[in-house]
Amino acid sequence: MDELYQWLQSHGAEWNIFVSDSNCGGGRTLRAQKSILPGDLLLRVPLDLLISPNTALNDPGPLGHFLREFPHSLIQDSQDSIKNLYLVLFLLHHRALGKTSKWFPFLNVQPKSFSSPLQFTPDDFTWLEGTPLHPMALAVLEELHDIHEKVMNYVGNDCVNGLEILPKEAQSFDWFIWAVSIVDSRAFRLVINGEDTTVFVPLADMANHSSKGTRFDRV
Repeated sequence: MDELYQWLQSHGAEWNIFVSDSNCGGGRTLRAQKSILPGDLLLRVPLDLLISPNTALNDPGPLGHFLREFPHSLIQDSQDSIKNLYLVLFLLHHRALGKTSKWFPFLNVQPKSFSSPLQFTPDDFTWLEGTPLHPMALAVLEELHDIHEKVMNYVGNDCVNGLEILPKEAQSFDWFIWAVSIVDSRAFRLVINGEDTTVFVPLADMANHSSKGTRFDRV
């Protein structure tokens, strides 16, 4: 976590919270460093550290150019789903860049795996047989397999100015499911400059929040 704190501080973030181990089923959680009174600062993260679909579209590397040319008709889904796909591809691209990515301190503290049915093995799925969750989970996985195949076939070995969009490892279904799980479980729903958008807020994503997301009037 020290690298994340240093990265946030170097970009002007401020906070009166810290990350600690959770007492409820493992994982991490946020705790206050002192008593927080109404009007006190809890967390302030500069806009340029938020990761939104626009962050992906304006990525200065090959990813931004690739996404601006990406055909929405390829997956024929809602605009929200397309924007979430931008975030998924952003995560894959920058995870593959490793320490050379500006976002490495944030990505390096993300979970490497999830207990979601999306990451179940065939043996795990046998425990769901006879429950309503079993066909639902299989249907979601089938849809994600379809999206993954279409997107990665389009990505292929594509390069922009000689720079690779996604190396072969980052095109795997395991990596794709990891990125989908990160977006589904750790992103917030915020209104930024009048636009309703899905966004990652470094450090704030360590807090537990409603399955409906967290919404502010403005940012």
